[in-house]
Amino acid sequence: MLKTMAETAMLLSKSILERINFSHMTHRVYLLMLILLSSIHAILFAIFGAPFLVSLDFVVIIIYGLTLLVIEARYPLISRTISHFLPLLHCFAYCTIFLSRDSGMFLYLLALVPASFLFFERRDYWLRTLLTFFVFVLSSLSLSFRITPPWYQLDAFQNGILTTLAVGAVSFSLYLFYLNFSRRLEDKNQELIYLAQTDSLTKLSNRRHFIEQIKLAIHAKPDCAVLLIDLDHFKNINDSYGHFVGDIALAQSAELFSEHIGNEDLVARLGGEEFAIMIKNCSPAKAVEVAQQIRGDFEAHKFKAENDLSFHMTLSIGISRLGSDYQSSLSRADRALYQAKQGGRNQVILAE
Repeated sequence: MLKTMAETAMLLSKSILERINFSHMTHRVYLLMLILLSSIHAILFAIFGAPFLVSLDFVVIIIYGLTLLVIEARYPLISRTISHFLPLLHCFAYCTIFLSRDSGMFLYLLALVPASFLFFERRDYWLRTLLTFFVFVLSSLSLSFRITPPWYQLDAFQNGILTTLAVGAVSFSLYLFYLNFSRRLEDKNQELIYLAQTDSLTKLSNRRHFIEQIKLAIHAKPDCAVLLIDLDHFKNINDSYGHFVGDIALAQSAELFSEHIGNEDLVARLGGEEFAIMIKNCSPAKAVEVAQQIRGDFEAHKFKAENDLSFHMTLSIGISRLGSDYQSSLSRADRALYQAKQGGRNQVILAE
């Protein structure tokens, strides 16, 4: 089961890495979208008879292309800054110099706010704040202020095409924001679930998760056995070598227990030096056999710590069949464990 929990941790790490890659991927998509929009604008402006705007968009396309192919890989922060502040200035120039407000070019400014939350890391919040400030300032100026009369006067149909493109860009930016936010939320939920179910020291299931799985097993009604394990005289390890060595011994014990169970079984640390194992599809006789193997291997195992320190330990195991009530099943296993310890420790007792 330790192996299973380790695989869960690896999947969690992989999920986080995928989220990071997803962020990089969406920024590349964002840059490609800027290149595509600028290309469409260049074609439209050529049709509309605005050669200067065609040249301007061509220059912008080159800058975006260099940002995507060269700067993005080496200097991601610079790449994100360019991909946000250049459209900001570009749109502002459209709205206050080259075109009228009816073109709807100011709408592109609205796409930059959710995009800033997508691509700037939390530590770069000052850039995000600065960008948001400029967006609102320039949006207000674009609607109420002109540097010059419009260089090009477009008809209603032409303005409608440009406005439709702007609305599509804003919608796409919001969609990317939604995808990224949903992914991050899912990652956080998985992380919280993992932390709530896992013992931090041994990476085994904790008591809560073990009880939950026992309840599910009772509902599914398979033949299950419950093993309660207590490390004999573990306090002496802590007193003799210190709690750090004791923690190492607990972690090594968890690895040893996990080697004796199947993928459908569960091993957990209940607290302190107490462990529990649930073995599915297991008769009482088979449970005793598995427990004796664990006990024998544990007794023979040489526990190692720093400074070439090594020592041996033993354990006691109480076994019960999982019945219709998990509390009574655990109580029977606990009484069997008590008998094992009272009987001299280092033994296995099956509850009657």
